[in-house]
Amino acid sequence: MQLPKDEDTYYIVKNGKENKYYDLLYKRGYLISEEKYEVKPYWNTLNIGGGRYYVTFDPLNEYAYVENGAEWVFILGTAMDTLAWHMDLNKIANNILNHLKKSKEAFYDYIDYLNGRHIIFWGDEREAHLLQDATWMRSAYYNKTNRMI
Repeated sequence: MQLPKDEDTYYIVKNGKENKYYDLLYKRGYLISEEKYEVKPYWNTLNIGGGRYYVTFDPLNEYAYVENGAEWVFILGTAMDTLAWHMDLNKIANNILNHLKKSKEAFYDYIDYLNGRHIIFWGDEREAHLLQDATWMRSAYYNKTNRMI
């Protein structure tokens, strides 16, 4: 099969930078790891979880990060609290943290009322957890060797 020669109808991926669609690659993407990586030069990077994790993400993503002592919550994406009918990620992250302090059951009961396309990453100085939205619209891929998501 012969590709057309018109540059408007196809593109060649060599090193990514010659690709006219390079800026769309990994749009709204993210990387969570224990080491700092530069995925794209214009992506944001946050150091969270008491300095244990780096989250690198496309600036089009909405996010919220809250911590209280050793406990912390990071939300990336879009979420709606259908109990209080708002989409304020800072309030949602604080609510998650408050429910986590009560119990894991209270936490899971609260997140049952969240809609949207998001991930929730939370933990303390001992361990961290990641949870996708209820319909798994926000993908998460794990690499156990390098400990990255």
